[in-house]
Amino acid sequence: MISIFICLFIVVLSFNFFMVSYQINGINRLVYGAPLSLFETAIDLYDISEEVGPAFDKQTLYENLTSYFDYHLTKYTNDYELNLYYYVPGSHALDMSDNPRAVEVELDVAIVLNNRYQKSMFYEIRSE
Repeated sequence: MISIFICLFIVVLSFNFFMVSYQINGINRLVYGAPLSLFETAIDLYDISEEVGPAFDKQTLYENLTSYFDYHLTKYTNDYELNLYYYVPGSHALDMSDNPRAVEVELDVAIVLNNRYQKSMFYEIRSE
């Protein structure tokens, strides 16, 4: 009888570990495989400043990323938080201007067993 309980415990524990690894791997694929076109289409090419150069349109970038994660994260979780922080590329100081050239995308996702998946990605507009 004790061996049956031990076997059931191992089955439940294995299933929970499978769910955690399934969610983490799926979310990792979404984060690392995020298409660059989400960021490229958010660059404002019509009002390019001579001093600053091309910059992100904040509203378009937020809408692109939100729609991407809303569509793809539903099979892994429904509870996530997306934060965008704009910064100056040279000094990493907070950029409060209307023409940001760099963004930090922070994703915080709730997964099984009260675990959190947190990842930050940095994207910059550079001329090379």
